[in-house]
Amino acid sequence: MTTTILTYHEALTEFESELLTPVVPGELEEWLERTLTSADLASAALWRQTQSSHCTEYPEITLQDAELLGQVEHLMRADEACLQRLACVLDQLTHLRHLAARYEADELAIKNALELCIRHGLNWVQEAKRQQKARDTWFAEAFYRDRGVGD
Repeated sequence: MTTTILTYHEALTEFESELLTPVVPGELEEWLERTLTSADLASAALWRQTQSSHCTEYPEITLQDAELLGQVEHLMRADEACLQRLACVLDQLTHLRHLAARYEADELAIKNALELCIRHGLNWVQEAKRQQKARDTWFAEAFYRDRGVGD
């Protein structure tokens, strides 16, 4: 079995795409498997991204501009929260996968739970993209921010 390693952006895009794909009647279990697989890939990519940021980017930000330490601490807390929320989405998807076989003949019985899970997943993707943009912004600011130091 080969393991797919996606970039962070690719993993988020793939997970978002699966969440946006309509569930065709009779194919709930297949949809859940594809969505869980893409969520697992997004989780692995998020862990890699977070570890990379914590080990390289965040120390570099504070080295370049010590005044951004507060922003780095905020980014680190937001990274942890993002990981926790994704774990909740994964739990919801796993729970639905276990229910899907039981409700195969009557998928409407778990429709509300499925829609809530999709909404939580899409909210998480948006949050993860916002967090990545924040990382990129503060990294760039550390190097290019006008600190008001004159000649």
